[in-house]
Amino acid sequence: MKQIILLLPEFWASYLINEDHSSLSVEEKNEIDNFLAKEEMKGFYCVSCSDDFGSYYYSNDANNIAGNCLEFTFLQNSLAAK
Repeated sequence: MKQIILLLPEFWASYLINEDHSSLSVEEKNEIDNFLAKEEMKGFYCVSCSDDFGSYYYSNDANNIAGNCLEFTFLQNSLAAK
């Protein structure tokens, strides 16, 4: 099973981990969905994020928008990756 750790916006946590998008705008949800639909994310699902407070970054692994970010751990389902 392949694992990757990505630096992503802190406010994505609820959606990535709990599939709860109630606090997101339609545009924010679409941005996350588009990121997850990329070929390099095929078969990956989020299992956790760093439990500290997000630190401020000028960019992250999803976009070039500055903001608080956390490290998110993704695992790849080997069956979905084929």
